[in-house]
Amino acid sequence: MNATDTAAWIGAVTGIGGLIWNIFVQFRAGGRLDVSVNSGMMRIPDHQKDARYVVARVRNVGTAKTTITNMALGKYDSWWARKRMNRSWAAVAPSPSTAQPLPYKLDVGEEWTGMITQTEDLNKLIASDKLWCEIYHSFSSRPVLIHIPPKP
Repeated sequence: MNATDTAAWIGAVTGIGGLIWNIFVQFRAGGRLDVSVNSGMMRIPDHQKDARYVVARVRNVGTAKTTITNMALGKYDSWWARKRMNRSWAAVAPSPSTAQPLPYKLDVGEEWTGMITQTEDLNKLIASDKLWCEIYHSFSSRPVLIHIPPKP
């Protein structure tokens, strides 16, 4: 193998590597949300004694601004139902945050927090271990789903 062959191989490998990297970057571009959900949370101070809340914290970890348009809850009886977005129960939170009302423009690196009052019916759904929080945003036609785990 001479110097020309070696240079050709190096050029081919680096060219393919660059192409794969560009494809990876294109798929990762745009608004990407990192969502965490906790149930059984309390507010301090709170005027409602013994009130509990489901709290969703959403962070934009992508490369572009996005708009959070809705926060909802859905019960999925199986992984296949969740894949097809076939809910057996659903609810929407009309105003989960008074400080950051929906629709809310979420810049890169910013955080949004929404809360839903945890009622007795909601406690039963959380205990069933099939309740999911759905965050809808402008960069996707499907919501970001995060499981709401039951408290031990």
